[in-house]
Amino acid sequence: MRPERPFWLFHAPASVVAYVACSRIHITTTSGFSQDAHDYVDTVETRIVLIDGPQLAQYMIDTGIGVTEARTYRTHRIDTDTFSDDGSAVAT
Repeated sequence: MRPERPFWLFHAPASVVAYVACSRIHITTTSGFSQDAHDYVDTVETRIVLIDGPQLAQYMIDTGIGVTEARTYRTHRIDTDTFSDDGSAVAT
């Protein structure tokens, strides 16, 4: 099934990539957006989503796209069912 509107990808200056599909535009940068950019997207009819560097990095980590797990840390918590209120071990 073909989308109603064309889909294209273009590169803009300052390492900005914009994906245009239907009535939404995603603009991604590895740095950040000015307050003027945030103010502008609030004034236009087309939905524009600004994704800055930290958001992009978090999306990449959350989805596992473009990243490799380098190290895993195991953490522990106290099992409160093992101890009574006075701190002594509970017999199981």
